[in-house]
Amino acid sequence: MIGCDVSRLTNSTVLPPAATTPPMAVPMLPFPMMLTVVMMSSPRLATRLLVATTNTIEEFSCRVNQVWENDVMTEDTRWLDTEESAAWVRLVALTELLPGVLDQQLLHDVQLTHFEYAALMSLASAPERTMRMTALAARTNATLPRLSHVARRLEERGLIRRFPCPEDRRATNATVTDAGLELIDEAAPGHVETVRQYVLDALSPEQLRQLYEIAGAVLSRLDPDQRLTATACQFSEGPALARAG
Repeated sequence: MIGCDVSRLTNSTVLPPAATTPPMAVPMLPFPMMLTVVMMSSPRLATRLLVATTNTIEEFSCRVNQVWENDVMTEDTRWLDTEESAAWVRLVALTELLPGVLDQQLLHDVQLTHFEYAALMSLASAPERTMRMTALAARTNATLPRLSHVARRLEERGLIRRFPCPEDRRATNATVTDAGLELIDEAAPGHVETVRQYVLDALSPEQLRQLYEIAGAVLSRLDPDQRLTATACQFSEGPALARAG
């Protein structure tokens, strides 16, 4: 091991490097491998190092620390403080774990993903059980290509039917079939119980409103044009699919 401190060399994207990694020595790695590690953390830093004179591993590892101190850390990066980091890592964990929990229950019960279930529910709640694919994409928080791919699978199972829109032949409509409605009836009780068990039952009425407001604040940044139905959803009214999630 070489004794040059490279405590600031880290792949963290939220905290200042010095705050996330304790001082450590650079391992005795071949130059190409060490450069690869640095490139993963900062391509700009790696470029600077390539043009530097580094005849030995010791010189290279010390050069890493010098360039990081003098170049990368002088950039105007708004690193997260302790409280911001704690909130962020919890949000990331939630967004990674919750979809899997919802999918697991629905796949076990009716061989549907949560997104497929949401698409069927949206169609079932629409007038005449029919929506344009563009409107369905907005309701399900999806891009049209993603929705088209999922719609093909649902159509192959006989759960929906797609056809040209009578008012605009350039558009495509989708309607849920009787088989799709039967599958919704079978899936809904277990899905609602999963939503309550893992999310709603964990919150007080005040926290529920806070969740709505926090999600709305972030959605206003992600969806400023309110393309998605969820962005414009009002707490006192609820979405069209409130009853079945």
